[in-house]
Amino acid sequence: MKQFIFIVLASIIALAGCQPSTQIIAEDDDGSGYATSYGRKVKYEKVNGVTKYEHWEIPEYVNPSPNKQTLRHYLKKYLQASAQSEKYTVSGSSNPKKLNYDLRKSSFLEEQMNTTSLLSYIFYEDGKVLHSQHTPMERFGDIFTPKTVYHSNSMGKSMVSYVLGHAICEGYIDSIDSDISDWSLMKDTLYSEQKLIDLLNMSAQDRHVVSDVTGVKPSGRWYNSHSLASFANNELKGTKPNRNKGYHYNGLVTNVLMNYTIYKSRSNYQRLLNKVFREKAGVSQAVYFRKNRTGKSYDGSAWYMFNATPTDYLRIGIAIMKDWQNDTCVGKYLKQVNDRRIRKNLSEYSPKLRFQASRSYGGQFHLNYRGMSDRDILGLDGYGNQALMIDASNSRIIVANTIHTDYDWNTLVYYALRDGKLPD
Repeated sequence: MKQFIFIVLASIIALAGCQPSTQIIAEDDDGSGYATSYGRKVKYEKVNGVTKYEHWEIPEYVNPSPNKQTLRHYLKKYLQASAQSEKYTVSGSSNPKKLNYDLRKSSFLEEQMNTTSLLSYIFYEDGKVLHSQHTPMERFGDIFTPKTVYHSNSMGKSMVSYVLGHAICEGYIDSIDSDISDWSLMKDTLYSEQKLIDLLNMSAQDRHVVSDVTGVKPSGRWYNSHSLASFANNELKGTKPNRNKGYHYNGLVTNVLMNYTIYKSRSNYQRLLNKVFREKAGVSQAVYFRKNRTGKSYDGSAWYMFNATPTDYLRIGIAIMKDWQNDTCVGKYLKQVNDRRIRKNLSEYSPKLRFQASRSYGGQFHLNYRGMSDRDILGLDGYGNQALMIDASNSRIIVANTIHTDYDWNTLVYYALRDGKLPD
């Protein structure tokens, strides 16, 4: 016998401009069934109250939201994967950047912390933390503490860009108009003679070889699970850029940028990371980028997944903001990629689809936010509604770490950044 439940979905088509649709999905008596995410059916099974999806992560925009047992299961899974990974690690500073607090109360934020998958939320403005909330002990606080180092998902793409900006300022790379033809690893692939700015802007003319949903075509291998050398010698070998130079978001191109920075800085890459995160940002605990397990340091095994504590994400956000405001060499790099951003060509904004809040993309940052186009805003966004939003015009930063997309991103991130306040 089948039971029928309604699932609300946001698909890849929705991200391109269509609204979410509703479908009836069948569930068997044993608890197995199908959810829908990104326009594709996702099989799941329920075991002891936990919904286990066929894919590694909780699919985005599954509705109704996963229950508490499911969220706890995946949180433990995410933390275990991070702990077991190979890493490029930066130790915490002996003199971490001091954070000043002038805490305000928001009943809305407290309600969100008690009912959603939010793990941590920080609102910072004019040199002070005005809101700082952590998941309650009875929800996820026994697993996730204020000192837990948590994954960034695609916020790490912007971290890769920030490090690349330092590599340019240190003289390892000439400019954002340099190409990567001097890197033998990617020779005879579509990326080898393209300018860095096109890679930074996700306009690498690679729509025919990679998808951010299914991985590298036609094999379907996931781009974060294998070395670049493996792809260059197989799926990418002999490929050429296609004619479409428009925005095409994917993580493979970010891994190319990251590993090219490692190649150009060579033995100084660790020193570069230390300078960015320990000396400049003043992180309090170890932060790290991850490596996949299939490769070595010389064959492009690094990938953009970054890990830090919530307060260290804030410290990094402050460093980025100060670079912009003080017009440092790296600040000039950030302004340059902002000036050369490209349109995403998405339709009108829907509060349910955070990707549409930003009209443009440049330098691995989401830019030109609706209703705030007259302000200097750098958006770092990650799967599951991970957020690090930097408003350099108003010295305002928001950091949100979460397990899933079920919290009110529109109120806690978008409107909070725009209006400079939270609901009471």
